[in-house]
Amino acid sequence: MFLPPYSPELNSIEALWGIVKRSVKKQLIDNKLVTLTQVHFDKILQHCLDSVQVEVQQAAAKFNNRGFVFRCLDLILNE
Repeated sequence: MFLPPYSPELNSIEALWGIVKRSVKKQLIDNKLVTLTQVHFDKILQHCLDSVQVEVQQAAAKFNNRGFVFRCLDLILNE
């Protein structure tokens, strides 16, 4: 089966980074930050990373990989 060079569906970290990025954006918007220092950004990022619960990480990984695998299996079985 052909896989493109970039396959985020197979990389569990992509789902987790999506959650973290949304959290960082929310923090920036909630605090009405237009400009910020690297130190302040690092603190926001660390807070967002620390706030992601294990259950959320597991669900993101399962959703990301499981859906892709099932779609591939469905394609193979229906050929």
